[in-house]
Amino acid sequence: EMNFLAWVKGFKIQEIPIVFTDRTVGESKMNRGIVIEAIWMVPKLLIRKIFKIY
Repeated sequence: EMNFLAWVKGFKIQEIPIVFTDRTVGESKMNRGIVIEAIWMVPKLLIRKIFKIY
């Protein structure tokens, strides 16, 4: 969402790659709520762009 707002304001966006290592102990903190939020973010940002809601 922050990248989207920066892009809308005309800032240049650059990706910097990072490397994740797999967990050796413990469990993922990913849950259903996080997945739903991530899936909903794309249409949400599109709607905000269409109606110019920044």
